[in-house]
Amino acid sequence: MYIDWMWIAVWQVKFFRGLKVTQVAAGRYHTAVCTERELFTWGQNEGQLGYPKSDIAQSMPKQVTHLPKGCEVLLLCASDSATACCNSDGDIFVLHDNTCRKIPVSPFGLFVDADFEVL
Repeated sequence: MYIDWMWIAVWQVKFFRGLKVTQVAAGRYHTAVCTERELFTWGQNEGQLGYPKSDIAQSMPKQVTHLPKGCEVLLLCASDSATACCNSDGDIFVLHDNTCRKIPVSPFGLFVDADFEVL
């Protein structure tokens, strides 16, 4: 496999200077970063950034405001069309289809048959 190293670039995101970054996840066209109490996303918005559809692309990190305030994000992951995180309260949130959805889980950590709560 041939890789053209001229096209590979490393970008320093100066936006996070002075903040404690705890996690980073990347999908094909977007990036998600957690600080101690906030989640930021940016990139091509196909619904996985947690912003309205009118924000087609976000070139700079923007805070996802639909998550509960003050909860630490413990786990963060990204795919091509979704971003998911689990906070310190044990809640799981999925950013997909231009919504932020809380996934209901039972006390035993198993999925239950219930509707998503759209935030």
